[in-house]
Amino acid sequence: MAEAAFSSGDRGNRSPILKTSGATSVQLRPTFALASAPDFEAVQREIAICMKSREVRVVLELTATRTLTSGSLEFVLGVNDALRARGGWL
Repeated sequence: MAEAAFSSGDRGNRSPILKTSGATSVQLRPTFALASAPDFEAVQREIAICMKSREVRVVLELTATRTLTSGSLEFVLGVNDALRARGGWL
């Protein structure tokens, strides 16, 4: 497994999204709470990169997120739908 840190340019001083690629899936681990529109956008950009690379089996680790708002739940469900449409899963 290889791990790389991706910082989202407009995230200011926030921590990056860590990406671990395995044989069958990719793990994305935001080191910030998934709580606002910029947070969703940063994760969405990384998922779009995964999909362009045909990596459609994604594990989204939310250990930095203590609670899920309705917006974050809607985001997660939307990502799941997009990945499933391409034969993958979240």
